[in-house]
Amino acid sequence: MPLRFFNTYSREVEEFEPRDPSARQIRMYTCGPTVYSRAHIGNFRAYIFEDLLQRHLELRGYKVDRVMNITDVDDKTIRGAGARCENSPNNSNKRSPKTRIRCASNARTNIRLRLTSDTSTE
Repeated sequence: MPLRFFNTYSREVEEFEPRDPSARQIRMYTCGPTVYSRAHIGNFRAYIFEDLLQRHLELRGYKVDRVMNITDVDDKTIRGAGARCENSPNNSNKRSPKTRIRCASNARTNIRLRLTSDTSTE
């Protein structure tokens, strides 16, 4: 049974064909988390689909090399972390600029640590 996808470029459903069928290797570039906000059901649907597609292709005998991007790691992430810090019930809404910078810096460090631990291989 052939695998078919909707090609957004041609706007048609097309049968999947690897670039080099004899190599039995597929490269996937998939959308990853948008880390400036909490994940929602739409995010999880995409992650699950990508994971199931990879597993399906591997079960069909393909070697799958998959890369997942992480979007909006810069400005939106820092702004979101700063907003969470400002809106924390334990903190005053009237913060000095020095405190705001320290809060954003801590958030950036935490994000960097989280990304490192989530992407490290064991």
